Amino acid sequence: MAARTPNPAKNLLPVLPLPRRWSLLPGHGPKAGVLHLHPSAMKDLPVRTAARELGLRVKPDPALPEHSARIGTGQAPAAPNENEGYALAISPACAAVSGRDRRGLVWGLGTLAQLADAGLPCCAIEDWPAFPIRYHHDDVSRKQVSTVADFRRIIRWLGRFKFSHYTLYIEDMLLLDEFPQMGEGRGGLTPDDVRAIVAEGEARQVEVFPTISLSGHQENLLKLPRYRPLGARTWQPPSSFDPANPRVREHLAKFIDAVCPLFPSRYFHMGFDELQGLDADGFVAHANWCAGRLIEKGKIPLIWVDMLYNHFGCDLLERLDPGIVPVAWDYEAAAGAGRKAFRELLKYRPQAWALAGYNNWASFAHAPFGEIQQQWNGWLAELGAPGSAGFGASQWGDDGYENHRDFCWALFAAFAEKTWSGPDGDPGTVEERFQRSFYGHPLPELTRLRRILESGLSITNSRAWKLHRLPAPGWIREARAGHLPSAPELARDLKTVAEGRKLLAICRKQAKRERGHLDHFAVALDRMESVIVRARAAVRDTKTNRAAVGPSLAKARASYRRAWLAHNRPENIEVSLAVFDSQLESWKRPGLRLPVVPLRFRPLNLGAAWNVYAPEVAGIPRGLQIIDGVPLR
Repeated sequence: MAARTPNPAKNLLPVLPLPRRWSLLPGHGPKAGVLHLHPSAMKDLPVRTAARELGLRVKPDPALPEHSARIGTGQAPAAPNENEGYALAISPACAAVSGRDRRGLVWGLGTLAQLADAGLPCCAIEDWPAFPIRYHHDDVSRKQVSTVADFRRIIRWLGRFKFSHYTLYIEDMLLLDEFPQMGEGRGGLTPDDVRAIVAEGEARQVEVFPTISLSGHQENLLKLPRYRPLGARTWQPPSSFDPANPRVREHLAKFIDAVCPLFPSRYFHMGFDELQGLDADGFVAHANWCAGRLIEKGKIPLIWVDMLYNHFGCDLLERLDPGIVPVAWDYEAAAGAGRKAFRELLKYRPQAWALAGYNNWASFAHAPFGEIQQQWNGWLAELGAPGSAGFGASQWGDDGYENHRDFCWALFAAFAEKTWSGPDGDPGTVEERFQRSFYGHPLPELTRLRRILESGLSITNSRAWKLHRLPAPGWIREARAGHLPSAPELARDLKTVAEGRKLLAICRKQAKRERGHLDHFAVALDRMESVIVRARAAVRDTKTNRAAVGPSLAKARASYRRAWLAHNRPENIEVSLAVFDSQLESWKRPGLRLPVVPLRFRPLNLGAAWNVYAPEVAGIPRGLQIIDGVPLR
């Protein structure tokens, strides 16, 4: 059976990830029946979970091969000789799955469930993954933290899209009795929370492992007086541990002892990115000490290696414990430092992993599909023959950036196809196949809405996010500098947003499940509209334009809050709501129109790392700050 080339929608196989080899046949499979399984397969939790998704009565059948299942009467196809591979055949009389191993059977049953949603079209499939480790990296240390119910929902969809691993990026977000105040008030996870998340992963064949920073990115913990002495002393506020301090290793040894039992996975990512206060020798010593503790616990330690390819040199890997697996990250459409260094990393550690990105931070939506696909394709070219490599993608929330942990499921699914199908995937149809699987119905209007949010407005998503945080005087200064669209352009944008709302209303009627997920698009539209309304008030200060600012901000605030609380814990929401509140307050102040003065700047010599300017103008009060050309009192 030859691999298929991209197909028109009328010949679309409604499966995601797209199988390696497939063909659609006339007709449909049996509409009801009993699912026959080998008795030994029925003892396996992921098999039982996958079988339950089909909604059929399950019957043990010792005559079947061990890793196979069938509905109706017929022969199970031969599975491909590939790890985690499966074969599936659907005819009017029978739907049968055969796995190369137990994991292959689970993935095959998952494909059968997707086809059942689409009416069980007759087809023949042979399938296996391009990468053995296909993982989703989820930042839960800044901004949104899911409820346990939502973590279960995330893992359920990750399993449906055949991700093999899910890692939670954790800094201080574990509530452990041994570490008072850690994670308090920030939505920290209890041991019971972690156990529930891990258990859901075990049921869905998605291995959950921690990414816990054992060196840097401990800003929140080191703010607490109790833990501040553990921080390295640098010119910045404390962010990294100081391994020269004996108390640091006492703290970390105790922490590793407490955390490892919570995550049965063999993998433990120990961080080490963007460190402060460590030279190459200190980096090696601390990394090897942490890795040694983890190896004693039966773990495989992973480590970010940006400090190597950005600072110390990749040859430093020769001094790191041989059990450490390096992970390079790079989120650029054109190759950045991580991708450029990856082949050199492979010379020292052939088992190195790669981490791409979803690029959904610091904006109201996410980067355009094409730009993100370009990044992922670049990584695929660097990875070449997958071998034992892990390939993942990350969503971040650094410095208060928007994370959109639940907004980007179309991206998560598209990346799942990259890691499973490799070059055999079909980016041209992946969005429609995602919609069929996730919402239970194709939503072409949602594709049009996505394009509006990506590139259909005069103000881009990333620009809108920055403007949203700017106080009213800054908006006025931006308008005077000619940095905002014209009044006619903004008027067209408001009409475009209104059109987007009509498209969203159609989608809500068509979606058969996950309708609540569409609320994130409503939030994006509301927030974009509030930015456009503020831009109009800054560009053309009329009573009507100014009066529209408050209602638009209040509407966006309410929809943002509603969408957050639908899936996330209430902690941290006040950080985002405070931005809305400060905007509302700043636009109420009288006398927003600042005096028009010509600005000239003279450089202040504060060192090579700085680019700071002081104003040399008459009419601006002494002590006024200038940030991006915007005076702030």
